[in-house]
Amino acid sequence: WLCAEDMARFGLLYLHNGVWDDQQVVPSEWVKQSTVRHSEGSPSWGGGEYGYQWWIAKLMIGLEPVECFYGLGFGGQFLYVVPEFNLVVAATSQNVQNPFAIRTYMENYILKPLVENKN
Repeated sequence: WLCAEDMARFGLLYLHNGVWDDQQVVPSEWVKQSTVRHSEGSPSWGGGEYGYQWWIAKLMIGLEPVECFYGLGFGGQFLYVVPEFNLVVAATSQNVQNPFAIRTYMENYILKPLVENKN
């Protein structure tokens, strides 16, 4: 039971390679190793590739691939880290019927405008 703010802090820690308040809290090598593919993921649990407790994805936003890693929990809890945009998105929900609804929101309303404005 993490609140969105605490999940976002965790995402920021990983976005900054394990550094928090100018101190190395998590070894940067661990951050690197945990956010690269170590196994094939299950389609029913997010699909794609899996690192150490992180899903690794290349989301297609139009024709642009956007690399990210994310965690997910029961009922629609998500934590996205998108290094290319220096972005962390945390979301909590109680949507057990459609727990991946936040991914559509993430792609269409958060990443799509960022990709469009990048070019």
